[in-house]
Amino acid sequence: MFKKGMINRRIGHVASLFCGIPFHSWQMIHHQHHKWAGWQDIDPTTEQVVPRKLRSFERNIINFCWKLYLPVFSILYRFNNYWNLPRLLRLFPRKKMKIKHTINMTVLLLSYILTSLYLGPVLFLKIFGLSFFLHMIFSDPILLSQHSHIPQHLSSGSKVQPFLPETQDVFTRSIVFPKWISRAILFNFDAHEIHHMFPKVPGYLLPKLNFTGDNQVSWIRWLKESKKIPADVLLFQNRNETGYDF
Repeated sequence: MFKKGMINRRIGHVASLFCGIPFHSWQMIHHQHHKWAGWQDIDPTTEQVVPRKLRSFERNIINFCWKLYLPVFSILYRFNNYWNLPRLLRLFPRKKMKIKHTINMTVLLLSYILTSLYLGPVLFLKIFGLSFFLHMIFSDPILLSQHSHIPQHLSSGSKVQPFLPETQDVFTRSIVFPKWISRAILFNFDAHEIHHMFPKVPGYLLPKLNFTGDNQVSWIRWLKESKKIPADVLLFQNRNETGYDF
C-alpha cells in the first residue's frame, strides 16, 4: 500500500486482527507457497493434500462438509498453516523467527480474549461471529479453486529447483467474478494465475496487466461443477486422473 515496508508491515498487523491470521506466519507461509508452487509435497499450503489413501471417516467428513457448505477446509487451512505453532517452528527454525511467530500469535490471541471480555462473549459473537462464519463459507470454494484438482509435481524427497514465477500459472486457477466484486470486495484475490506470475505486483494493480489465463473459469461454473465432485476426489486427485476439467 506504501513504498516503505515498515508501514506496510504495521498495516499487515492491523489487518491480521480482522482476518484472524497472524501476520508473520501468513507472510512466511505465503512466501514459501510462491517459492514452491507446483511441488505439491514441498509447498506448505498443499503438502496436506498429497495423494494418499484416506480413511473412511476422513473421506465421509470432508465430503459431508463440502456438500453442505460447512467451511471445514478454510478452518483447517488457517489453523494448520497459520496457527499451528509447532509446525511453524519446524518450518522456520531460526531463533528470530521462532520468537516472532510466538509473540505474534500470543498478542493476537490476547487481543481476541480481551475484546471478548470487554464486550462480553455474547455481544462479541453477535458482532463478529456470524459475519466471520459467513466469510469462511464464502472463502471455502474460492480457496479450493486456486490449486485443487490441477496436476502438480511431487519431489518425493529429491532435491528440486523451484519453478520460475512466470511458469507457475499452469499450477493454479483463477475464478472470474463480476468486475465490481473482484475489485471492490476481493481486491483481485480471484486473479490467482497472474498473481503467481507477478507476485510482487499489488492486487489492486493486477487488472492493468490485462492477462487471461488458461485455467480461468467463471465463479458460477466453478461452484456448480466442483460441488458435483466429492471433496476427496477434488482435493486428492487431479483432472488427468479423473477427467473432470473445469
